[in-house]
Amino acid sequence: MAELAWVGAGGLLGSLLRTLLSLAVGTSSGFPIATFAVNLIGSGLLGWFIGSREGKMDSSALVGFVAVGVLGSLTTFSAFSYEVFSLVDARQFGLALAYVALSLIGGLAAVLGGHRLSAR
Repeated sequence: MAELAWVGAGGLLGSLLRTLLSLAVGTSSGFPIATFAVNLIGSGLLGWFIGSREGKMDSSALVGFVAVGVLGSLTTFSAFSYEVFSLVDARQFGLALAYVALSLIGGLAAVLGGHRLSAR
């Protein structure tokens, strides 16, 4: 139960950071620069965090707070990027490509479906 509290605390911090970063970056003419910046920053931070922890005995509370909570709520794209990296690193190129394609196509289809089901 304590691990859930750490994930929740990290999620609160991550969502606040996302909002602050989005406000700091601002908007651009048509290009979603704030989301783009948050995704790149979050992916870089997750890669650094996981890489710096390899071979170390971390508590699940620390990993839950930082990786799942803070960075997971900052951007879920960071988790997606790291999962693709892990598949490529394991030389599972076909699986990595399938994951990317299915995630993109599935995500777009889900948004389209949800949008069409919404009451306008």
